[in-house]
Amino acid sequence: MLLPAILVALLQTAALPARSGPPEDEAAIRSALKGLEEAWNRHDMDAFSRLFAADADFVNVVGMRWVGRAAIKEAHVATHTTVFKNSRLKVGETTVMFLKPDKEPQ
Repeated sequence: MLLPAILVALLQTAALPARSGPPEDEAAIRSALKGLEEAWNRHDMDAFSRLFAADADFVNVVGMRWVGRAAIKEAHVATHTTVFKNSRLKVGETTVMFLKPDKEPQ
């Protein structure tokens, strides 16, 4: 699916040189991506939307924008009962890069 591919591409792109972060932060990001994949494939938009912050800003591949978890959920419920009802998502190889570490090296 193109929509999640762009989400992953955005997570992979950084304007600054790649920096590593705490291992638990990288694990949390990878867990969220896995959760997105699993929720999408179950067409469980309750679980899908819970992976976003309450004030998340989501722009899809055609430029439609939803602000807030509730709007993101509503839009995805609508598309998963029609256009994406038989879709499957597979998150491929992913590189996690942090723009800035939480703590500067000593």
